[in-house]
Amino acid sequence: MADSTERSQPSLLSNDKAFSSRPSSDAPLIEEQNPPAEPPSEITEDTDISTLSVAQVYELNQNLLDLTADVQRPLIANMAPISELRAEYENGSPSFVQQIDYLQSQGYSSIIRARGDGDCFYRSVAFAYVQNLLHAPDPTIAVATALSTLEATTKLLESVGFEKMVFEDFYEVLEELVKSVVTPNASGSILTDEGLLETFQDPEKSNSIVVYLRMLTSAQIRLDPENFAPFLFHPELGEPMEIRDFCEHFVDATGKEADHVQMTALSRMIRTNVDVAYLDGRGSNGQVEFVKFQPDETAEAAASSPICLLYRPGHYDILAIMSKARKQDVQHADEALLASLGYKQEFKRAFTPLEVFGIAFSIIGLLPSIASVLFYAIPNGGGPAMVWGWAVASIFILIVGLAMAELASAAPTSGGLYFWTFSLSSPRWRNLLCWIVGYANTIGAVSAVASIDWGCAVQIMAAANIGSPNGSFEATRAQLYGTYAAVILTHTLVCCLGTTVLARLQTVYVGLNVLLCLAVIIALPAATPKEFMNTASFALGDFTNLNGWPNGYAFIMSFLAPLWTICSFDSSVHISEEAANAATAVPWAIVGAISIAGILGWAINMSLAFCMGTDLETLYASAQPMAAIFNNSFGHKGTLALWAFVVLVQYMMGSSMLLAASRQSYAFSRDSALPFSFWLYRMNSYTGTPVNTVVFVAALALLLGLLAFAGTVAIDAVFAISVTALYIAYAIPISARWLGDNEFKPGPFNLGFMSLPVSITAVLFMFFLGIVFLFPTTQQTDVSDMNYTVVVLGGVLILSLVWYYFPKYGGVHWFTGPIANIDKMGMEVKGLELPLEEAQVVKKDGDGSASPTLEKMSKASAEEA
Repeated sequence: MADSTERSQPSLLSNDKAFSSRPSSDAPLIEEQNPPAEPPSEITEDTDISTLSVAQVYELNQNLLDLTADVQRPLIANMAPISELRAEYENGSPSFVQQIDYLQSQGYSSIIRARGDGDCFYRSVAFAYVQNLLHAPDPTIAVATALSTLEATTKLLESVGFEKMVFEDFYEVLEELVKSVVTPNASGSILTDEGLLETFQDPEKSNSIVVYLRMLTSAQIRLDPENFAPFLFHPELGEPMEIRDFCEHFVDATGKEADHVQMTALSRMIRTNVDVAYLDGRGSNGQVEFVKFQPDETAEAAASSPICLLYRPGHYDILAIMSKARKQDVQHADEALLASLGYKQEFKRAFTPLEVFGIAFSIIGLLPSIASVLFYAIPNGGGPAMVWGWAVASIFILIVGLAMAELASAAPTSGGLYFWTFSLSSPRWRNLLCWIVGYANTIGAVSAVASIDWGCAVQIMAAANIGSPNGSFEATRAQLYGTYAAVILTHTLVCCLGTTVLARLQTVYVGLNVLLCLAVIIALPAATPKEFMNTASFALGDFTNLNGWPNGYAFIMSFLAPLWTICSFDSSVHISEEAANAATAVPWAIVGAISIAGILGWAINMSLAFCMGTDLETLYASAQPMAAIFNNSFGHKGTLALWAFVVLVQYMMGSSMLLAASRQSYAFSRDSALPFSFWLYRMNSYTGTPVNTVVFVAALALLLGLLAFAGTVAIDAVFAISVTALYIAYAIPISARWLGDNEFKPGPFNLGFMSLPVSITAVLFMFFLGIVFLFPTTQQTDVSDMNYTVVVLGGVLILSLVWYYFPKYGGVHWFTGPIANIDKMGMEVKGLELPLEEAQVVKKDGDGSASPTLEKMSKASAEEA
């Protein structure tokens, strides 16, 4: 660690006497003090270890070994939090507690304990060595390197006199274990963390590996007498020893502790860095010294993660950390997965799993979202529609989310939906379907931005109405649109910020969302006067139908409220190229956001149903039904205070949605499918964000907002447009998984045998509701009250198809799906395979932007690459 106090291993090329001053083979370096402190006559828990004599340290080591060599303790234990070790030292060992706190502050969070049987160093090194291979960025390369190193050691053993028949059985145990990291064993499975632990808890296998590492250490010492001989001393007597005697008595023999000589020798033999943290009560200001044992400078040693051990007097355990190296391992795995999908890493992966969840959850934005679409539930059933309609719809929305989560886990890329469509569809249809999904996803995302920000503008004007004398202020259409435009423009500025800033904002958004929901769930029933409190029979059973449709159909129409609220969860997919461990984080973000939103939203609707009074017609006629409910319950000032937070959270929803929509448009323009793709596919060099696509989406949302001047029903259609368009984009790739010509292999998130029924249910639900939401609000309608979803969504999709089939210049002549922006595109990751001959590369212009010039990649050139 950069912040840790480090000391290099004592030089074996100089006449360094550090080793000779150590009577205990496992004791740390003890420097001479002048004058020496008087050693205590009795050692207790409060004794400062720095005051002990050399003999007393050795005695303490042996006593500790006797205590820890309990045969009931496993040879290697499960990983445990380092706080457990701290608890053992809390009574009487403040210097050790201080050092443990220091380790925790440096990110060392866990330990893996080894039995104190004298072989703890060798067993810990062996376990950590294989564990590093298991979690290497590229296990195949790491294992190949390790096997090459281990194979070379057999010849070295023979060269110093070890007979092959003596060591080959021990070697084979280690070799087979290393191979099993990437090669299935006899039972057809590869090594896992659980399997590794089981192996080292098996005395026969574990001890075989220990014996072999001891042989390697002995061989290295014997092969290099010039460097090692000056530092070989008897651990008890402190007298110099011959190499042969030292090796036979203290290296070859099991149950003998290792010293610095042995650590150096083993590190060199297996070409692995070994870092030892000394928990000895001696550190200055509670710091912990790290001694680094490094082999000769080799590429594999420099590239691999070091083995980190924790030393306590007489004993070694494994020290575990989510270090920079481990984080880099995750990053490399993400980049490798993205590269196998054909794309280079262009975004900074700054979103943690919580922040990926935060994107979806903040876009859902429960309370302000429910406020924005309450006018769909109140006239189509009232309380029963709000409560039971929400419950039923939430279950189906979760099913849709589960089906999408499987696809997101298999191929987490910003293109998401249209990428999956192309990858999973049959060759005859993949280009067209990919084109349709891309445009449906684009208009759905833009409509989601428009509907969220229009809802925000309405809420701001509702606050102005509440704050005006006697509620006299009534916003004009022009004022509403001006507010709407201001909201979008400020969101544009926010979404042009750097990725790290945007990621950190998501945690704030999640916290405010949850707090606001809980506040309303608890405070609204407590504050509502009795005259506005409804009975259970009215709130849960009195079906109020104000729009004239049959009750059953009206109940289904009320689904638009939960469907719009819990929608756009594909936003997590669109930032997957900015997320760490995306194959796991993205699917769980989708499922988690839907589940939590479904539960909290149901509780909010239950609270509203009991507290909204019985005059639903007046509520429906008001400019903002939820604001009217709050005004009845909290009064003028209380409503204004609470409404300010509703507006704030709605505003946050809009910025998160614009962020996700811009990433989707960036990905689609990366594949040259959008107009002006040559301009849209550019990354701002200062912020590291796609500023051009942020502006593009914001501009389209401003244009869509002009529907406000066609009437209330017209602008309200943007809510239905976003749901319907996104459901088209969701349904096609889910269907293609089962109907297309592909060999889908799931990622880490997998539903198993439930995948097919979940997918069928999801597609049928989206198909049915997509048709329902094309109908007008009432049976009798005119131009001003018609449902503009058909006009806007249908118009965009028809125009996109016209462009696709346009003679000579249309997409049918040049669009061939996702375009690789790396040298080769091997679409064979988690089962999303594309024929290699269909992979393409993008020729780059001088400024690094994507040129529409495409070049087919042949099999030969791909193999050569």
